Amino acid sequence: MSDSITRSVKDFHRLLELFAQHGVEFVSTTQSIDTGTPTGRLLRNILLDFAQFEREMIADRIRDKMQQCAQNGMWHGGVSPYGYRNEKKEGLRPVPEEARVVKFAFEFFAGDPSVGRLRAELRRRGGGTRAGGDWAKMQLHYLLGNPLYCGKVRWKDQEYPGRHEAIVPESLFRSVRGLQKRRTHERSRIQRVFLLRGLLRCADCGSFMTPHYTQKRRRDGEAYRISYYRCTRTMHLRNGVCSIRSVNAEAVEKAVVEDLCASGGYYVASAA
Repeated sequence: MSDSITRSVKDFHRLLELFAQHGVEFVSTTQSIDTGTPTGRLLRNILLDFAQFEREMIADRIRDKMQQCAQNGMWHGGVSPYGYRNEKKEGLRPVPEEARVVKFAFEFFAGDPSVGRLRAELRRRGGGTRAGGDWAKMQLHYLLGNPLYCGKVRWKDQEYPGRHEAIVPESLFRSVRGLQKRRTHERSRIQRVFLLRGLLRCADCGSFMTPHYTQKRRRDGEAYRISYYRCTRTMHLRNGVCSIRSVNAEAVEKAVVEDLCASGGYYVASAA
């Protein structure tokens, strides 16, 4: 059926253009529509419009259902979050082994707000993920910022009292969230243009090199920052997973700019 290939009219017409470029004809085997005539193309477009309307209506109903679940304090579906298991009749129930890891993570971060050190301590204690691997940085950030663990259910920007059992006290969760926001705000004040952002890859593991910086102090006490590109894999896991941990940003950017200038194919404008 023409309305089953895609539920978007725009996407369908793009497909037709792609077919035309490769000499492919579109034929409906279940509907007697002659797309070679104006009337046939009109009927095809009407079917596509109804298909898109149906998709959007289904999406709206699903979103309304999920919001209603959240407002009623019920978890609104998906993979069970770490620390809980989903029982159809009773909803979310804590998994004792995982709940202990979650509680430790919150208590550790409240005393030492460093995701890197928390990740290292979890690895030392054997508190891995549900799949048995090491925690990634983003996984820990999400865990520490999820109000589900203090008995709340989040829907978009709203939080509702949940029906499930909390793993950590709400006061501890708010304290950790405040520390997260404070550290995020401090990092957001860094002002530097990284020329190779999104372009530079690690030669060892192939991961993207992420802009980063380290802060040092001179002998007189004045603070200064050194910018560099760090292998994303080492940020998410640990330094030992890749031999190339980081490269100096100024050095690698200078080398790339000089190479482009030497190639004669680019013009690099300097600031006046």
